[in-house]
Amino acid sequence: DGGGFKHSRSVAGCATAATAGATCDTTVAWTTAFADANYTPVCVGIGITSGVPAGGGVVSKIAASLVFRTVAVTAAAAQFTNIACSVQRD
Repeated sequence: DGGGFKHSRSVAGCATAATAGATCDTTVAWTTAFADANYTPVCVGIGITSGVPAGGGVVSKIAASLVFRTVAVTAAAAQFTNIACSVQRD
């Protein structure tokens, strides 16, 4: 967490409903907010708690946080154990 690079680890993933295509959103907050939302995030799901989750990607971002969407691939509740994001400041 410094300069143009920030990271967040061990953010618990959310669980979707038990329907194929169901989604849920996880907020990843930065320890120290950027001055603005002009940054490029890369997020991945690490570990699987349940079902077959797929990363739908970052759906929004502000200076202090971003929102990562998880999608259920099958008709079972899906959850990544953790969502890990890294950021390169633009």
